[in-house]
Amino acid sequence: MSSQIKLNKKIKGISLIEALVSIVIVGVGIVSVLQLSLYAIITTDNAIVKNKANFLSEMMAEDILADRNNIANYKSTFICNQAQNSGTQLSDIIKNKWNTNFQNILGSGKCSVNDVKTSTISNSDSAVNINVHLGEGKQKKYLGIKVK
Repeated sequence: MSSQIKLNKKIKGISLIEALVSIVIVGVGIVSVLQLSLYAIITTDNAIVKNKANFLSEMMAEDILADRNNIANYKSTFICNQAQNSGTQLSDIIKNKWNTNFQNILGSGKCSVNDVKTSTISNSDSAVNINVHLGEGKQKKYLGIKVK
């Protein structure tokens, strides 16, 4: 009978070391899940910025193609927080629209010193290059169109 009592005393519960090991294993699992969710959020934000760059560059290309006779008037650079240009020509009105959309999409109050939110349009007689740089210059969209 005394041997049964001694055996039962040995199997009472888990030791402190076993409990600490199980807490560490569970903690490592939770940290990895949190890192995975952080990576998913960053990737989603980058995709949104790339989508904005695509939208801006395609909008500019469509407007230039709609006014093919005045391609030379569209050579311009847009920087966030840039003031509107005054003018009555169609190209001036369209550039003001681009500037407004550029500020609305990117957020005019979100420009910082390190943030590069510029859009440059350079053109020759029949080729137009549209460069959009967003997200501190990390997200870039280059669009070249040939106008005939």
